Amino acid sequence: LGCDCLGHIHYFDAALNDSQGNPYVVKKAICMHEEDDGILWKHVEYRNGHNEARRARELVISKICTVVNYEYLIYIRFKLSGEIEYEIRLSGELSTNALSA
Repeated sequence: LGCDCLGHIHYFDAALNDSQGNPYVVKKAICMHEEDDGILWKHVEYRNGHNEARRARELVISKICTVVNYEYLIYIRFKLSGEIEYEIRLSGELSTNALSA
């Protein structure tokens, strides 16, 4: 497990179990941070040219799981609009040998 986050980050430990069912703790397995999410709203007053804009932010909780030769990047995004997005990305390198360890 691992995590690549930006900006101000808070890490959480994860309690997992081994193949025998015994618990163990992985330090800093999950991270939480904020990201910019583009323009939340913008308005230009046509009468006097005054304009205002606000940036959207999203709270991101993520973790990266390594399984043999591949990484699974898991993101949960909480948006100001009330949406909750769940995203899984796959990464890693193709294993080309027959008996990869």
